[in-house]
Amino acid sequence: GMASLYQDSRRYHKVFHSVRPRDASWCPGLTIAMEGSKHHRYSKGTSLEESMGQFEKTFRMKELSADIVLRGAIDEKFVFETIPSTIRTVNVDVENIEYISSFGVKLWVKWISTLPREATLVLHKAKPSTLANVNAVEGFVLPKTVVQSVLVPFTTDDGEEGTDIALEFGKHYTANGTFNFPAPKASTGETMVPDFIPERLFKFLRA
Repeated sequence: GMASLYQDSRRYHKVFHSVRPRDASWCPGLTIAMEGSKHHRYSKGTSLEESMGQFEKTFRMKELSADIVLRGAIDEKFVFETIPSTIRTVNVDVENIEYISSFGVKLWVKWISTLPREATLVLHKAKPSTLANVNAVEGFVLPKTVVQSVLVPFTTDDGEEGTDIALEFGKHYTANGTFNFPAPKASTGETMVPDFIPERLFKFLRA
């Protein structure tokens, strides 16, 4: 399956709605960005956050990997860089994608089709809305794709208290569909339970 390529032993983090995404500087390298049809190059170690309406992205490239952080809405304004054919890993942090319109889905699929066929797409902190497209839309991911982490809701039985928890591939879910979810506690001490259907949300594991 697409998630069987490799595992990552990094510890999971409990993530609440108010927490901002990690700093995009986690991968120093050569930054390339695009405005319209113009490409701009910046010196090593620099970064650029580019805002196009509600959509923002941070893009960093090393010798064999591209690291991308997305924020906001993916819609008709979605414009992205061409990834060089030498790239073998494309990391995309999708935690702060607010929504993807139907037109945005088409543009996303078109962009995915331009990625190197030999590359592995790695999605980080995918929310249920993003996973719905991963599961249902043909061409939304590469043939070699790892959903490295997901950001999913846990809640009390009465729904009065809930939080989002980051789950990691290899620790909380595996390629063969084995789940080992944490048991976060509510302020009352009650154990919260997943507010999703694992077999449906993790359908991509069987692809």
